[in-house]
Amino acid sequence: MKKLFIALVLTLQMVGCAMAGPAGIQTLVNQYRYREDVDVISVGPMGMSLLRMVAGASSGLDKDVLDLLRLTRDVKRVTIVDFGDSEVRDNMASKLERELEGMELILEAKEDGESVRIFGHDDGKCIRDFLLYTSDGTLIMTRGKVDADKVLALMSND
Repeated sequence: MKKLFIALVLTLQMVGCAMAGPAGIQTLVNQYRYREDVDVISVGPMGMSLLRMVAGASSGLDKDVLDLLRLTRDVKRVTIVDFGDSEVRDNMASKLERELEGMELILEAKEDGESVRIFGHDDGKCIRDFLLYTSDGTLIMTRGKVDADKVLALMSND
């Protein structure tokens, strides 16, 4: 019975990490999520569906917003972390930098000493497990995929 319980707990942990995004980064977020000076918002699959439903039902949305909603159809989870005002900012940032080494840098922008970097797993057609990280201590992670061609098409409409 004890072996069965241990196997069940390990299996649930592996499934939880797989669903939450890159495992090392999710573990890092979980390590700091209950601190008073770190803000974390997590939206799971049901919440994402509800947000898309509410936004889609809103009258008066323009075509670009509706296209963006369609683009995010396969995004299952979003986690937003703000640790910019936290006393653990430097420690968390250095650990995060180590975890990001395994992900592909998709885009980096720097202006006035601040930077924004976007990471993910890009297979040429889809971007999976999108992650946006700013130098001021904001992290946005998504679990799911978006079509790279549709992102480019949406961006070129502006």
